[in-house]
Amino acid sequence: MLSTTVQLKAELNPERGFSFPAGQIYVAEEKVNSDYYHASVFTHDPYANHKLVTGNDEYYRIHFNHRYVFVKASDVEVVSQR
Repeated sequence: MLSTTVQLKAELNPERGFSFPAGQIYVAEEKVNSDYYHASVFTHDPYANHKLVTGNDEYYRIHFNHRYVFVKASDVEVVSQR
């Protein structure tokens, strides 16, 4: 698996109470586009009215405190491997 090293441009304070200071460096495993699964009602036929909605925002998946965290690609800077 290829990995990328990213550095935060500014401090991030997500809704869950975690704080990510500016300048922190993390290993990012992958870069993904935003998406969500829209299912307004439960049905046995998922193709009836369920759909996957894909956005244009890009995120990097990093490891933080034994969790996966997605940070916006625009909030980080890719740094060279050492």
